[in-house]
Amino acid sequence: MTVSLNIQNDEELRAYIKDLVKGQVLSIAREEIVNIINDVVLKKIGRTTSPDTIFQEEITKMVKAELLSTTWSSPSYIKKVAREVVEQQLKDILIKNPIV
Repeated sequence: MTVSLNIQNDEELRAYIKDLVKGQVLSIAREEIVNIINDVVLKKIGRTTSPDTIFQEEITKMVKAELLSTTWSSPSYIKKVAREVVEQQLKDILIKNPIV
């Protein structure tokens, strides 16, 4: 008994195989990209710096930048924030100790 299989016109099988190959290529590419990014980051920040230190330094830079910006240092902004804080504190005090 002879069985012959002609897949020239089988578009579904071709699409399936194409998806399998594409998935494998993307998987390998993702791994390579992650390795390249890790290598570049380690070269830029150095291997002795801990992630916690990097995080703290970046937060400090961001806070300094915000404090030095014009919106934070303007008196009207400070008054607005101070008013909101005082009003909230007064509400909390009145809720905890209601005046009878």
